[in-house]
Amino acid sequence: ANIGYMILLNNLDVSVDYMQRLTSELSALPSINKEDYENVQKCFAWLDSNTTNKFKQILTSGIEQLFTQMVKPRIRPILQEAYKDIKYVLNEDEYHEQEANDGFSKRFVYGFDSLIQVYQTTFSENNYNQMMMHILELVTIMWEKTVFGTKFNQLGALRFDKDLRAVNNYFSTKMQWPFRDRFTRLSQISTLLNLESLSEIYDFWGSTTKSSNPITWRLTVTEAKKVAGL
Repeated sequence: ANIGYMILLNNLDVSVDYMQRLTSELSALPSINKEDYENVQKCFAWLDSNTTNKFKQILTSGIEQLFTQMVKPRIRPILQEAYKDIKYVLNEDEYHEQEANDGFSKRFVYGFDSLIQVYQTTFSENNYNQMMMHILELVTIMWEKTVFGTKFNQLGALRFDKDLRAVNNYFSTKMQWPFRDRFTRLSQISTLLNLESLSEIYDFWGSTTKSSNPITWRLTVTEAKKVAGL
């Protein structure tokens, strides 16, 4: 990673924070009369539109560019390595072997620890969390594609649910921003996979959409049927 570029992005983040803090503190001064207050507000409006917002745009664009060039190409190989000997059609012996080895989550954690370490230690908190949200979005998209191309039985569905929970727990230790909504679709896939029959899936889908506290399904009906066929 380009450390100098990351430090530049940190400086932008700090500048935005200072400008927002300055605006907030000066606006709250009790001694400003009405005329002065209006003049100050005009200055702040100009500063916000001409400087703060532009800094934010440059910062967002810079993090996206760094993600696209340096991070994105490494994510697929990490997932492929984590999944290299994993299957989800399991007999009891195979299930207990995967349970003991925990190969998927160990390789996943190792791969992503190696990937994000430099950003975790170099970036400001805000920039690091922005980068992590980009990573999470791509991870979930790629993981979904893998799942839709995988066969499952009941033991395999149970194993997948544990793998998904392990990844959720891992990311909960790595970032401060709320992120679990990124995993909603995968969590709903896991829920459907762990139902025992097609009729149970259809009954569950119907009951949760028509109940007094309906689940907001992120999966379409077509996708739910596809999960049922896995």
